[in-house]
Amino acid sequence: LKYTLPGGFVGDAKYNFLGADMKFAMSSGLKVGYMQLETGVDSDTTAVSEYTTLDFTVPVYMSFYAKEWFVITVTPDFTVRSKYGTEIDSETFTLAGVNGNLKLGEKIGALFEYGYHKPLDDSNIFYTNLSGAFFWSIDFSNLFGG
Repeated sequence: LKYTLPGGFVGDAKYNFLGADMKFAMSSGLKVGYMQLETGVDSDTTAVSEYTTLDFTVPVYMSFYAKEWFVITVTPDFTVRSKYGTEIDSETFTLAGVNGNLKLGEKIGALFEYGYHKPLDDSNIFYTNLSGAFFWSIDFSNLFGG
């Protein structure tokens, strides 16, 4: 599960079907994303404009474990996106694209990701994302006396 600013949630489940103990691993699953944004207040009516985006994505994760502390992952995916709101026409469309990320560190480290996605129509629109995160592991094995 992941929460992103300004108001999005993503949950995914995946199954590792190749390489549990190897340098190369592949998995796939289903990812569901939800985001709701308020885009402003109309000064004449004091009505709040908002829109909602709902994504259903099928990703294929392909990871190369060069070292335990150095992992490269490439994730092509296919998404069905629905958008609706108070000031926009509802629409549903499909996207295809890829995310790539670099993980540096094993128990403490950083993760960097870039993605490019394009609707599967004739438009010149595309979506990109760039993100980074710091991570650390917490040992919960003794938390409940186990």
